[in-house]
Formats: sequence, structure tokens, C-alpha cells
Amino acid sequence: MRSARISFKGAYQHITSRAYNGIDIFKETKYKNYLLSLVLRGAELYRIDVIGYCIMDNHCHLIIKEQSGRMGEFMRFVNGNFGAFYRKMEGGKGYVFQDRYHSKLIQDDPNMIMVVMYVLLNPVKANILKNPFKYKWSSINIYYSNDKSISSRFVENYFTNKNQFRKRIQSSLKEISDFEFPVITTPLGDFIGNPANIRSIINRYNRRKLNDQDKKSMMRKRKEEYENVKNIIHKFEKQNKVKMNKINVHTHKGKRLRGQLLVLLKEKVGLTYKEITKIELFKNIKFSSLGSIYQHYRNKKCTKKIQKSKLRPRKKTLEKKR
Repeated sequence: MRSARISFKGAYQHITSRAYNGIDIFKETKYKNYLLSLVLRGAELYRIDVIGYCIMDNHCHLIIKEQSGRMGEFMRFVNGNFGAFYRKMEGGKGYVFQDRYHSKLIQDDPNMIMVVMYVLLNPVKANILKNPFKYKWSSINIYYSNDKSISSRFVENYFTNKNQFRKRIQSSLKEISDFEFPVITTPLGDFIGNPANIRSIINRYNRRKLNDQDKKSMMRKRKEEYENVKNIIHKFEKQNKVKMNKINVHTHKGKRLRGQLLVLLKEKVGLTYKEITKIELFKNIKFSSLGSIYQHYRNKKCTKKIQKSKLRPRKKTLEKKR
């Protein structure tokens, strides 16, 4: 049975294609070259942004953005043409790829960067080499270069400069042994991100298929989400004794409050970064910066929880001794 896929125009996807029975179909340089040429040609034909890639001996990874919503046609072009070329060169009959390609929708910037790291460090995880920058068949050396063969802007905009990118690679290398990302399975396919956002993603996918009655129902749900945002902001203002329009983001306190509200809007309401940028407090932030701000204050929140949980048992022990 074929697995479903969540796919729509503007979606970010992590795609994996594996060789049938694990055969090393990409082992020779000519096959890696040909596959890459098909990916770049297909991206041009079907208006697909290739954000990153890594070609291993028996499988390959692609990270793309669907500018046209034609991911299926793009992958049929790539895998179909490669399969025909491989059989022409090697002979034989039967499948070249294991089943269809697999795709996972990527929810937002922090998850995108996590997937980028995973893909670029694949050769290290497979014990092919220790320095990922020496692997010729990934996009790792394209970022911050004059090579414009892929859409490297996403990665370059996320990090301040090439040095910051390399630092992130180095820090990710330390966690390479258990480097995985959470995949959430839904009836419509797999995605990487926050479970709280499943409903909004499925709604977006189904939007074109809705009839009038469904559209009214969806509008009610959107109104509920809007009311939920208002309630979250109201509680936040009350708890911190501050009005949102009075927060001065040029001060340390103002930045901290803005960061804490960003975490609430992402985790309690499930807003996307695009939706958050429409709120006055966040309008002057670069879209590419929201992911790192969210991750920073989310990590602080998690650290506080861990510290509290460590302190509580110790306090009880002291009370017992008295």
C-alpha cells in the first residue's frame, strides 16, 4: 500500500530515494554525476528550489521547497530517467529504486536546519569519513560560495556568516551517534515538527477540496484560533504586568518578553512564523531570525524546568532530615 504525502505549493520537504535491495547504484562517479544533473535540470523544469542534497552509494537525500507544487512530477523525472540510464549501462531488468521515494514535510526553520544538518552529516554517520567538508557529493561546500546551482539562500540567511555555519556543523558532529529527528505520522503523510500544528497543516493541504459547508466550518476554526491568540496575549500581559504595545524591544527586558511570547504563540496556539510576523510586536523581525529566537527562548524555558525538577527532591530530603 502506498503511503500518503502532505504536499502543497510552498511546502518544504525532505526526500529520500533508496536503491532496490540496498544495491550501490550510485557508487561510481558517473552515476552520482548523472543523478545530480537530473536533480538540477528537474528543479529548473518543475520550479523546485533545491536547498540541500547528499548522494550516498545506495540512497540519496534532497531538501526542497515546492515553488510550483509539482514535487511528484519532479521526482518522476529524476528517478525515472536515472533508472532508464542505469539499466542501459548495467543491463538487467526490474526495479532500480526501492518502492517510491519517501517525503516528509518540514514544518519550520529550526526543523529545517536540523534536517539540513542530518543530511550533510550523513557521510560521517555512515563512517565514510570524519570531515563532512571533504565529501564531494553533498551541498555542504556550496553554501557561502559563488556556486549558484542550488537555492543556498535559506541556509545562508539562517546563519550570520560562514563561520557560524561551520560552528553549527561542528556542534552537530558531537551528537552524530544519536542524530535523528522526530517524524510524526498522520493519515495524510509524515512530517517533521510540532504535533500541535498537525491540524493547521492538514487544513492547508485540504483547503482546495473543501465544499462551502467545510469552508464555513474552517472559518469558525480560524476564528477560534484568533480568539485563542487574543486570550494568550491577554494572559501574558496580565502575568507580566505589561501591555504588548508598550514593550520596548530595544531593551534586554523587552527582547526577553518578546521571545517568551513567541514561544507561547508557537507552542500553545501552533501559529506559523508567517502568521506571527503579522502581529505588531514581531513585524520588524526578519523572517529568517524568528527560528533562532524561538529556539533560544524555548531552550531557556526547558532549562528552567530541569533546574526546578532537580531542586524539588533535594528540598524534601532536607525537610525529612530536620
